[in-house]
Amino acid sequence: MNKLIPLRTALESPDWLGSVLGAPSYATVRSLLLAALGEPLTADELAVFTKITGRAESPSEPVAELWLVAGRRSGKTLAIAVLAAFLAGCCDHRSVLAPGERGTVIILAANMSQGHPALNILKSIFTDIPRFAGLVDKISFDTISLLNRIDIRIRPASWRTVRGLTAIAVIAEECAVWLPEDGGSKNPDRQILNAARPALATTRGGLYAIGSPLFKRGETWRTYQKHFGPKGSPAILVANAPTRVFNPVLDQAFLDRAFEEDPQSAACEFGGEFRDDSAAYVTTEAVAAVIDTGTRERAWRAGVHYTAHVDAAAGGGEDSFALAIGHVEEGIGILDCLIERKPPFSPEGTIAELCDILADYQISRVCGDNYANEFNQEQFRKNGVEYDKSDLSTSDYFINFLSILNSKRCLLLDNRRLAGQLTSLERTSSRSGGKDVIKHPSGAHDDIAAATAGLMVRLVGRRDWQLKSFHSPAGGGGRASMVTIDPGTQLPANVAQEVYGVGAGVKPGTSCPEASAGGVLGGQFAWTHTQQWAPEKPEPVVLPAIPAADVVIPPVVEIRSTFGLQGVRQGDVVTMKGDGESEYHFKTRVGLPA
Repeated sequence: MNKLIPLRTALESPDWLGSVLGAPSYATVRSLLLAALGEPLTADELAVFTKITGRAESPSEPVAELWLVAGRRSGKTLAIAVLAAFLAGCCDHRSVLAPGERGTVIILAANMSQGHPALNILKSIFTDIPRFAGLVDKISFDTISLLNRIDIRIRPASWRTVRGLTAIAVIAEECAVWLPEDGGSKNPDRQILNAARPALATTRGGLYAIGSPLFKRGETWRTYQKHFGPKGSPAILVANAPTRVFNPVLDQAFLDRAFEEDPQSAACEFGGEFRDDSAAYVTTEAVAAVIDTGTRERAWRAGVHYTAHVDAAAGGGEDSFALAIGHVEEGIGILDCLIERKPPFSPEGTIAELCDILADYQISRVCGDNYANEFNQEQFRKNGVEYDKSDLSTSDYFINFLSILNSKRCLLLDNRRLAGQLTSLERTSSRSGGKDVIKHPSGAHDDIAAATAGLMVRLVGRRDWQLKSFHSPAGGGGRASMVTIDPGTQLPANVAQEVYGVGAGVKPGTSCPEASAGGVLGGQFAWTHTQQWAPEKPEPVVLPAIPAADVVIPPVVEIRSTFGLQGVRQGDVVTMKGDGESEYHFKTRVGLPA
């Protein structure tokens, strides 16, 4: 590699890369890039370098490998794209290329879309900065071809895609999420990197791996453990630090919220810390903080809407059948009743008993997991209660419940068994991709904890939700009917309600005898859409944004119609059927805007 200009000059000059990475907030990453290419550091830069690498002396020549392991939103992709632009456009590689051979900067990513942010930055550099734009031969979807015999390409992270190429640099984008060798993958991270390194052999180019720390396994963890600090190989430089060290302008309030809701996840995502494969789900202190000491049950109250969630069981094994009932008050999920029936028991008799309790709280619909789904639906329906299959697994409910617990958005009953089950849960990671899995230890149980978690997520969980379709027939008997949807969603102030259909008038707070769809969001904003029936003129209608701070949609959003309709719900899809021969079709969506 023959530098046409020093990297420092390129980073400081607005005519080169100073317009991209020259701001004071990028000082830390600039120091790292300079060190990686063996350029001298100032005293201040050396102090920063020591802080993020654990080494007192910076390299005197370009390193063979740079591993940047930092929290999310650290600017890793921007930094590595700038380095790639310098290597491709400010260095002469002809002496290491055979006649007619082209050198390649390879961007390896888990998929093509994950590699495009880096390529898009590079496209901007080679389009908007004149000194780089003059080098361009052509730009395509996944490649930038330069007149100096260098190509910049995205490739899927596979040991097959890097063979046969001569690389002047290999960028491993988000390599911490590549599947590890011990996960049983046929395309493990070690094999990918071992296939990439020979592509750099004749050019003496560098491997530049970036990513946020994840679990203590895989090549990112192995390299960090072996080479971070003064005992690491001089040819392999590892930098590690929290997000704010690299990006001091990131909103501290955002980080505070992340650490409050899930400290373990935030320490990994933003704190720059690797996580153990198995860790406690929640602390005893966090559970104790949301228990209403001395309250074992709360009786039904008039004017309160109650919601229920069950964790079903067969009665002949070791699992209990659990029922949780609760409501929302001022954005807080309140647990009112928690029932557990331990085995052995008759599932028919237990469901009948639970339906009597649901009737006491005037609940006619319950949600649960997919366990014995058809049997549960039949038994609950026999007792006048509809059973809805949940779209989330028990682990998903626990994951979403954690932020509710840590932010104290729930109030639980004083139940020692519930507290014990919650604090005994373990957070592990899937070997097939690093996804968190929450489950009870071997020999333990999570039945009432699962029912409680499912209930709280439905009451106050932050989930995107939409009613996907709504089919309404023309005509009807004139009697009122109602469909109930359970989103369990908290939405910010700028949420919009959209009605796709054939109507024109949108008047918040008004209604029409012909047809209307209305709802109350957290008691703070009521809307009614007046539908003018004109099927030949389909038009989207957007209702006004909610003029309030965070608004909590209660567990039930009512879609009312004055036609004599029957609603059939499957998941989030509701089909309205009536006596009319023709049907009108429109969609209602309540969810986060794009």
